[in-house]
Amino acid sequence: MPRLATLALGLVLGACAARAPAAADGGQHVENAPGVIRRVGDLGYGIVPDADPGTRYAPDALAEEFRVDGLRVIFSGEVREPPPHARLWGTPLRLTSIRRAP
Repeated sequence: MPRLATLALGLVLGACAARAPAAADGGQHVENAPGVIRRVGDLGYGIVPDADPGTRYAPDALAEEFRVDGLRVIFSGEVREPPPHARLWGTPLRLTSIRRAP
């Protein structure tokens, strides 16, 4: 049953995911955005930007030192399209930089 609850949470968070602004090259980028790391059940960790708490980014690679629920960070990255027919708990994000917020 807990696994089903985790899956349901993932689907709900995925439905809440929003898009980043389009960059000049047509891609979507997040630049030096403040946010917070949030644990998403057994699925891993996501980043919630301060500017849009309804958005959930699913980073491609998050170093162990940043896998702390509630950790304040400044991050940049490239928003990716989800795979076809996939339901994800967050918008895929290829991190280009991340650091602890002061």
